[in-house]
Amino acid sequence: MDRNTITGLVLIFLILITFSYFNKPSQKEIDAMKQRRDSIARVEADRAAEAAKLAVETKENIVLPTDTTIGSVENQLRSMYGAFGVAAQGEEKFVTIENNLMKVTLSTKGGKIYAVELKGYKRYNGEPLVLFEGDSNQFGLNFFSQNKSIKTDNFYFQPSVNENISIIGPEIPTGKEGRENYNENHQGETKSLAMKLDAGDDVSIEYVYTLKHNSYMVGFEIQTNNLKKVAGSNTDYVNFAWAIEMPRQEKMSKFGENRYTTIYYKFNEDEVEARFYGLNFIKLDGNIGCMVNGAGLAMATMDFIKQAGGAPANFLDVGGVATPETISRGFEILSRDGSLKAIFVNIFGGIVRCDKVADGIIDATTRHHISLPVIIRLSGSNVEEGLKTLKASRKNFHLVTDVEQARDIINTLVNN
Repeated sequence: MDRNTITGLVLIFLILITFSYFNKPSQKEIDAMKQRRDSIARVEADRAAEAAKLAVETKENIVLPTDTTIGSVENQLRSMYGAFGVAAQGEEKFVTIENNLMKVTLSTKGGKIYAVELKGYKRYNGEPLVLFEGDSNQFGLNFFSQNKSIKTDNFYFQPSVNENISIIGPEIPTGKEGRENYNENHQGETKSLAMKLDAGDDVSIEYVYTLKHNSYMVGFEIQTNNLKKVAGSNTDYVNFAWAIEMPRQEKMSKFGENRYTTIYYKFNEDEVEARFYGLNFIKLDGNIGCMVNGAGLAMATMDFIKQAGGAPANFLDVGGVATPETISRGFEILSRDGSLKAIFVNIFGGIVRCDKVADGIIDATTRHHISLPVIIRLSGSNVEEGLKTLKASRKNFHLVTDVEQARDIINTLVNN
């Protein structure tokens, strides 16, 4: 810094010191401020003592509710919730419905699932594996009734039965737990439990929970009765709110591994590997492997395979950013299933280019020596280049242009 800069900084410093000195409060002003603070503190202390004395006197004068006060509470609840005010008071009770795989606890408050415990599993510390539990879970209908905001979470439901329900069935071999296809030929009991929110005058909302033997799926149905009587005249829908707080199940690493690693709990290891490559894969019990792009097309393709006489062996969605490498990996994962009779590729090229799909199919069948029949239907972006590449490979692909051709081939392969 030069001499002028240093001189300027020194002058500024001196000005600040001088300003602070001449503007500091005098001793008289300091004493006055202290006296004011002490006065305020004494007033607040007196008020607190008076409030405490009043609270004690009030507590001593409390009277037990009479019929009149109970009636006034009911009237107050009716003014707050309209016809549903009759269900705003109650006692929370719990009813369970369980099968061989899980135990589901339902609460009369909100008529919702309060907790779910998986029977065949334990947490890392040996405790039961509870998927979720507690009052913090949100599950119910939100709507307006008689100009009142109604959230069924806050009301008390009446269970159809007061005792716990157990569902029995045939013994399930290892590996067939929760398999819906297996259950079709080995059926056990199916039972339901209803939770009813009664608003009086034949107006009600009922939740019906249904559970089958050897199933992880809980059926849920909402039945309303005369809801239009109390709902607004311009109300033609209700909102369903569902939010669950899932507790941590895995053990925390003392080395901090949880900061940069993730553990996926899956029944089949192929699902984990598929996720690693950006593929959505779910194993099913069937004989036709399928590869598609897009969840909607996947569901349609699975239905189509059933109509053709086959059964889908998987749900494999390569997504919109699939590359020849991910297509190849997907084919490899599909081909590991020894029960397959064929693989059906149904790709609509948009973001995914059909020529890249073709490259991945050829690479997979060559590298992994896949000898299964492969039925291929491509349409959309670069479809001509893709079909040209597949034909030039001289591999025994079944190239089709529509689902009718694919249906005939699948039907032939399944019945042979």
